[in-house]
Amino acid sequence: MFTTDQTPIDVQPRGLLSSASFEVTPKSWYKFRTSRPEDVSRIAAGTKVFIASIPRTPMVQMVETARGLRALGLEPVPHIPARLIDSKSQLKDMLSALRSEADVSAALVIAGGVKEQAGPFSSSIDLVATGLFDQLGFTEIVFAGHPEGNRDIDPDGGVTQADAALRWKQDWRHRSGMAASLLTQFLFSSAPALDWAKHQRKAGIELPITIGLAGPTRLTELIRYGISCGVGPSLAILQRKALDVRRLLHLIAPDDLIAELAAGVDHTGTPLIAGVHVFPFGGIADFLDWQRIALSSG
Repeated sequence: MFTTDQTPIDVQPRGLLSSASFEVTPKSWYKFRTSRPEDVSRIAAGTKVFIASIPRTPMVQMVETARGLRALGLEPVPHIPARLIDSKSQLKDMLSALRSEADVSAALVIAGGVKEQAGPFSSSIDLVATGLFDQLGFTEIVFAGHPEGNRDIDPDGGVTQADAALRWKQDWRHRSGMAASLLTQFLFSSAPALDWAKHQRKAGIELPITIGLAGPTRLTELIRYGISCGVGPSLAILQRKALDVRRLLHLIAPDDLIAELAAGVDHTGTPLIAGVHVFPFGGIADFLDWQRIALSSG
């Protein structure tokens, strides 16, 4: 499903790649813009750049990163992790700072991936139910989607609770009038993503779906990230590739996977996938190099 060949991609996959968002941490973004300042201008104006919030990352760093991205004409989308927030007042202070200091209007709202919650919030639903996003002028909320399941939501390995949560989020979108969409964890096969998207459409869930992909990264590193981040059955694809030791040090890029996602349509011929989101594990510069070459091919 992955390839290192820089072969031409057709118009529809090219559209997905040209509009791709990508992920940074405050640390990785600082390293990139200070060590490769000449590469910053290669990022297209208006690109959504998601800012990952990990435990013990000071809020001031999140705000500074968002402010710097905004100054470059980019669209900062910070992660807001429910289980790392200790009170409603802390959430309000966080959102207020992002709005006033960095003109942030979109956020990825997630549970947070930790067992012990710091305060009253355990889920993304708890956060948006406070009404603070609406009150403070946010216009878009991105929620997590789970094509390969999530045992934190459905311990039995099913989808009952996850599907119920998506119905709540869609209803909330209609009530609030805010834009809302779904963003998945990175995966290594198009099949679970497209099957899951079809399932959601049949269930009446119309939230736009963006699929997470790993940017150009060595195979050994991809497997390590996949295991540490809890990637599901599609990880087996990479593990089979690892049996060929000649591939272990090669950069693996998701050209073929993007083409497969772009080709996915529902029974009416409507595309199932609205966008792709890149986790640049191999580095932001490598991601930009790959994106440029793939878009200029042909």
